[in-house]
Amino acid sequence: MKRSRTIIFWIHLACGVIAAIPILIMSVTGVAIAFESEILEFIDRDALRVKTAADAPKASIESLLEEAKERFPDKKIGSVVIPSDPNRVYEFRVPREQVYYVDPYARTFVEPPSDGAHDVLHEIEVWHRYLGLSGEQRELGKLLGGSFNLAFLGLALTGLYLWFPRRLARKAFEAVLFFQKRKSAKARNFNWHHVIGFWSLPILIALIVSGAVISFQWAHRLVFTLAGEEPPAARGANMLNVPEVALASIPEGAEALSFAQIEARLAEAFPERNSIVFEVGRSGGAAEGRPVYASVMEPAPYATRGRVMLQIDPYSGAILDETRFEDRSPGVRARVFLRFLHTGEAFGLVGKVLASIASLGVVVLIYTGLALAYHRFFRRRARVSTALETNPSETT
Repeated sequence: MKRSRTIIFWIHLACGVIAAIPILIMSVTGVAIAFESEILEFIDRDALRVKTAADAPKASIESLLEEAKERFPDKKIGSVVIPSDPNRVYEFRVPREQVYYVDPYARTFVEPPSDGAHDVLHEIEVWHRYLGLSGEQRELGKLLGGSFNLAFLGLALTGLYLWFPRRLARKAFEAVLFFQKRKSAKARNFNWHHVIGFWSLPILIALIVSGAVISFQWAHRLVFTLAGEEPPAARGANMLNVPEVALASIPEGAEALSFAQIEARLAEAFPERNSIVFEVGRSGGAAEGRPVYASVMEPAPYATRGRVMLQIDPYSGAILDETRFEDRSPGVRARVFLRFLHTGEAFGLVGKVLASIASLGVVVLIYTGLALAYHRFFRRRARVSTALETNPSETT
């Protein structure tokens, strides 16, 4: 028993010393990007409000899309977000590039004031996911980050084993369960390392495991294997795509509905919505004899959970296909849940706060762990050297 504990201790210590800096980087950057949406929303709070009374004439989405083509000929709008709040601007999104806040009453196109903050947060995300590596080295950074994350899992599991006191006594458990006043720095670091490590362990393991699923293809596939499913060919948002529904025969002389008419029908069908998103870059619509693609965003802890994907007949406005999160396979639901568990979003704002507190606790764990390692390797050696100089007879 004593020998196995010693071996596990040295594994824990070695992993901690080697992986300390990468784990510190991933923990601190994780806290910063966890609240990205709240940070950007706060910066843009004024730009997100329309400047004209909501009862003024409103421009059609079609005319605003034409105007966007004239203003930004090198940009292709991929989606248009129509909020349920009439006092909030539309969002015209260029995939992976740009968002424009569009006031449908004043016909103004404004770039978000938060663009600078968004760029900073994106750089922080690069450090979080790829340890700062980009370009051709991005995959290497992803592999290194994922590997250090697995080392963190080893630290968590060996740490739990070492946490158990050797003596099963009340005072021994109190010393590793609760903060206590200690006279020496070593005793204080020991207490903090064990207490913070124990109480943050469940959250940290959830963050580590979900992070491994994001980093490694084998972990991604394992989720579906455990659910008894074949992993989808695509990852990310494309994993949620559904086959296109063919339109029925089009009545002669039929006219396609406008986005405003479709929006009105969806607003009636989904009164509790947060917004309606028209996938204008994907929809063929009446011009191509294809359905209109749209999504209704309903209140939920995270976006994908509340997203209702729709295919709509551009002539009748009938919903040809409706796919909710609950309609997905168990494997897809589990995989999406793990994605948002990693940021804490799976449990809303409370989840993000708890995940951030645990991540900040990692900073203390690293400091106290390295301090204890320093004491073991250097302070003890210094004391032995001093003792030998004072009592040279001890060497004979």
